[in-house]
Amino acid sequence: MARDRQAWHASVRKALRKPAQTAGLSSAQLTEMLAVELGLFALAECASGSPAGGAWSLLFGYDFRQPHHRAASQFPQSLRWLIGELKSERKWVEALKRYRAVPDHLRLFDIIGVDQPPQLRPVSVAANREDAYRRALAAWPAHRDLDAQLAEAGARYSAPRIDRCIVIPAEALPARSAKPHRRSRKRRRILLRWAGLETAAREMDGIDQQQNRDNAWYQRIRDLRLHARTSRGLRRQRSLRLEDIVHLAGMPAVGKTTLLIVAAVWAAKRGYTLTLVLGDVVSVLNVVEDLERYGVKAAPILGQATRGRHLQQLHRPADPTMRGLPLLNDERLKWVSTACTLQGLLDLSMPWKLRDAPCQGKLSPWNDDPDERQAASRSDHLDCPLFADCGRHEASRTLVDAPIWVATAPSLLHCRVPNHLTDTAMRYLELAWLRSDAFVIDEADRVQIQWDQAFSPSQTLAGPGRDAWLDEVRPLFDRHIRQTQGQHLATSTVRDWSIDINSAAMLVSRLRALMAEHAHIREWLREGYFNEWQLGVRLAAEIARRPVPNPPTGGPAWTTDEDCRQQWLDTFATWIQKPAGRYTGEDKRVAFLCALSARGYDNPTDITNELRDWLTALPDVQVGDQQLDRMAARFQTIMVIALLARKLEQLTRGCWEVESETGIESMSTSLVHKPPAEYIPLVPDAPMGNLLGFQYREDDSLQPNQLGTLSFFRCAGVGRWLLLNLPHLYRESPAQRGPAVLLLSATSWAGTSPRYDVQVPVSAVLTSEKAASVPVADRITLEYLPTKISDDRGHEYPIRVSGQVGERRAAALRTILAGLSKARPGLRAPRPSELEEIRDSLPDGRRRRVQAVEAFDSSSSVNTSLGFFQAWILRGRSLISAAMAAR
Repeated sequence: MARDRQAWHASVRKALRKPAQTAGLSSAQLTEMLAVELGLFALAECASGSPAGGAWSLLFGYDFRQPHHRAASQFPQSLRWLIGELKSERKWVEALKRYRAVPDHLRLFDIIGVDQPPQLRPVSVAANREDAYRRALAAWPAHRDLDAQLAEAGARYSAPRIDRCIVIPAEALPARSAKPHRRSRKRRRILLRWAGLETAAREMDGIDQQQNRDNAWYQRIRDLRLHARTSRGLRRQRSLRLEDIVHLAGMPAVGKTTLLIVAAVWAAKRGYTLTLVLGDVVSVLNVVEDLERYGVKAAPILGQATRGRHLQQLHRPADPTMRGLPLLNDERLKWVSTACTLQGLLDLSMPWKLRDAPCQGKLSPWNDDPDERQAASRSDHLDCPLFADCGRHEASRTLVDAPIWVATAPSLLHCRVPNHLTDTAMRYLELAWLRSDAFVIDEADRVQIQWDQAFSPSQTLAGPGRDAWLDEVRPLFDRHIRQTQGQHLATSTVRDWSIDINSAAMLVSRLRALMAEHAHIREWLREGYFNEWQLGVRLAAEIARRPVPNPPTGGPAWTTDEDCRQQWLDTFATWIQKPAGRYTGEDKRVAFLCALSARGYDNPTDITNELRDWLTALPDVQVGDQQLDRMAARFQTIMVIALLARKLEQLTRGCWEVESETGIESMSTSLVHKPPAEYIPLVPDAPMGNLLGFQYREDDSLQPNQLGTLSFFRCAGVGRWLLLNLPHLYRESPAQRGPAVLLLSATSWAGTSPRYDVQVPVSAVLTSEKAASVPVADRITLEYLPTKISDDRGHEYPIRVSGQVGERRAAALRTILAGLSKARPGLRAPRPSELEEIRDSLPDGRRRRVQAVEAFDSSSSVNTSLGFFQAWILRGRSLISAAMAAR
């Protein structure tokens, strides 16, 4: 966490320490007491009269207060930073019960009941605590100071996974340290005038002329038409004021990227600071190169962990005939350099891996005992002192003075500011918010999706494709353990992870066996997303279903016994908290289910039979024999899913540490990369709650005896909140003005799409005068040509690419291409294929096609597939992905 969550109660804690010890309270109990008391104080201040048990709703991220409360006081934004761990209703109510048990002379509040408002009471110990609580709610907690220290010259150091003694010579130290970032500056408002953009475009064309380039910036800017939204509809304008959040829509290839680059040059020459957000790393580096060409100091924000992938992308030349040294003659390579100055000082037979470079927090004092070296405390770790001259950090150093920052959505969200450039822990998104006059975000709908996925990632768990996480990770892990003769199993983290992954694989196999054996389980799970609680709710309703005696004509034949349903809901709520834990309560059904879950690895048939016998003996389960069998299978399904969910939580939580301990790469799933903790207080919880869930999908082409794909996902918040509230994201008071945000996209105004629709009204529309002058008959047209295939029963269904991944996606693309290129039956002879008819309809000299797909690997797959079909005149060439087509 980048902010100090302890300072707010330091004075109160000091005053209460001795009285709390005398009363028998531990340090952890005192901390919890202060957290609950702060929540109750916030409730009394901003929602007076509300029940004490409802204070958790202040931590959910939404303002659920009554209108008169919202009008009377500000929402306590800092509360989520300080006591966010109590934001679930269950945790809050349990903590509130423990608070009631604290001796009266220590408590600031009397709690008559969770459904009653807290009552303020006089206290003599820490009597001024109300002032401390009020100060804590008035402002965000301060940033946590970094206690980063640099390694010294001449001393001996070690680093993880580098079995060498590292000594830094004094003559290698930089003459001066790197210049740090300045976090605060006076923000300026921006008015984009078309006349100013045209002037900047002329200057850019002049520079191009000197370099024998012809980008025609002035013609492209002159061609753009801005239509602003007014009370009288869209009206032509020659200026655009960037205030708060501005949503600018425009058709693909209309010139949005042209506007972005020219506006960045214009803004930098006039002393403005901008942060540009683009779709991919290659686009980022291309724009930085363009801006530098026109005399603008710009730098990219790039992650260190993905640097190898960035290099691979740059080494895919546009000209496939280019080979060898010419590939290195690329100015963009300086931003993704892998050169490590420290590595160059050592006599190594092999360079260390990219992720092993000891740039930050990895150097520790050398110990001759190898075991002691591995067990070095993180508090002993130091930073590399060669940062100021190291080629690997060229981009980070240039960002300090660059007026234009260029980033991708993931790099802006995840990348940390290096310790060498700041004295407080901070991510680049916050630093960009503090120093930028405006954000310009290209493809805003794509950024929205990426940030949504960062907080709600999903991953295939098991299925017919090659992208199932367990199927990939388990063999990789087992092979490494065999090759190293189990040396890492001595570490408790690796040992426990090994047990968990085998248990998870067994539970997945058991779940799929239940689905294969019982068709009704597949139907049950196919009804949308699910987890153990959601299935429990559905099963409770099924148990409480009762026939209506003598139902009236046309009336309902079934009713629900609400008392029975509620009792089962209480049972499920208690059981799934610890499905295989030790239960000491009074609910016999919970006790049975916990005991049976603890034996959940027994023979599944025995478990099902035992569940059936148990259900038969329950008086409120009033169903026939066939329905009893169904219920027993469904109870076992819930049991397996509850156990599996906890194993997956443990696996994803420990994956990073296991990778670090063993040196295995490529084990991490997107679910391992949890959103940074700094954003949790900023982003509201998912409406259904932050949870781990599952989805079961079956394709139309699936045979009756085949199983579909099981996926799992984690909801940790509403990621798009960062985008839609970016102008106010880090605003600590209503008087503070944040940066303006300009959203650019062609597809972000899609009211029926929950993923792509950016819920900000369109402020203006960008059009092209040249495009508008093209006759309708000469414009690009779009035709929908679905490819259909038949199943074993002769039923036709269309092939779908959307939603498919991995090999299944490639197979769908190949099938579509086969259908489009296959000759069709005619009355007397075969008719040409659809692609051949399209080719023949084009004028001479233009009989070529571009096939756009979502990603480069998809285009390669489609292009390769052409060789398997009839050799007609059309020749395929992979050019670009659809994401790059606009540029």
